Amino acid sequence: MKREGNYDLLRIISAVAVVMIHVSSIWFDGAIESISKSGLSVTDIQSPYWICIYGSLSSFAVPCFVMLSGAFILENEKNIEYKRFYSKSFAKIGIPAIIFSVVYIFYSIPGCFFGVERGIVTLLKSIIKGVPMYHMWYLYMLVGVYALAPVVLRFKNSISEKSFQKVAFIFCIWACISYWTQTRKLSWDMGQSFEYLGYFMVGYCIRKMSGPKNNLKALLMILFGLLFELCAAGLQYQQMKAGISELRYGIVAPYCPLIVPASILIFYGFTLLDIKKEFTKLSGLTFYIYLIHAGVWDFICKLFWLIKGRDYPTKLDGAVWILVFTIAVFIVSCLLSRLYLYLWGKLDKNRRITNCIVKVVGLQRETGRAD
Repeated sequence: MKREGNYDLLRIISAVAVVMIHVSSIWFDGAIESISKSGLSVTDIQSPYWICIYGSLSSFAVPCFVMLSGAFILENEKNIEYKRFYSKSFAKIGIPAIIFSVVYIFYSIPGCFFGVERGIVTLLKSIIKGVPMYHMWYLYMLVGVYALAPVVLRFKNSISEKSFQKVAFIFCIWACISYWTQTRKLSWDMGQSFEYLGYFMVGYCIRKMSGPKNNLKALLMILFGLLFELCAAGLQYQQMKAGISELRYGIVAPYCPLIVPASILIFYGFTLLDIKKEFTKLSGLTFYIYLIHAGVWDFICKLFWLIKGRDYPTKLDGAVWILVFTIAVFIVSCLLSRLYLYLWGKLDKNRRITNCIVKVVGLQRETGRAD
């Protein structure tokens, strides 16, 4: 299947944006702590506007990743076959999720005994919740979305395209309302997976109904999306000013009423972009960059904590250093992704390990392969 340069570019930009979300959150959380506990005012924080802008302008990343998955999975009629789709998806998503969950569990254990990490009980609770590392919630949520994908595809085929488009957008709005009226505890909770089905279906619909490429219209859509996110940045600044944690209101959460239209507009804009250049190699690494980047950033933070003190990173000017660390973490994660794929390729030669695991969980196809 021919690669689509516009979507490959969106994957890469979304991967960078995810890194920026997690890097900037250190500064935002540090500012909240300084204001709420130390009695400082927002004027005592270095570059508070930029801290909020970096965090909010990156918030389209997760919704766009989910929309990208839906755009291609729901397009492929072969995915209607449960066993074929599940075996393929488990090999692609499930096995890396298991591997990196184990890696992050072992990575966290030493810190439990040296006072630089959560306690062992907290770690165990995090594992049960589906967050052995804070970013892994996405993988556990995605498992639920993929489990429902063949059902959604069968439903899509049972009604007209226009009806499915209406259902998809209504479902997305419904999910936005639901997200703000429930208590979320488990990352692998089916309720959370149902919420993200909204983005999953909308991604397919936008790709299907987008029409001819138009770079001017595309840039306008992306610009309008970014303007919604800048509005979120303004609200986040007011939140910082009051010393209120982001977790309390989730202004830049994926289903925030400002982030939903922003993400859809940005995805629509990239759908309309006519990109001739190929980004296949780097785009193919984005899934592994996502898996690895949190560990890289966490390791850098721990080095700072051990050498300079726990709050040292937030003493640096966020306007500059959020960008510096985002680029550095992305590059290191990219290199480690290549190393991981190389080592896994050697270890899993001829897909022996993959086929064995798929067979154990009962998802093998008649050929015995997960293809």
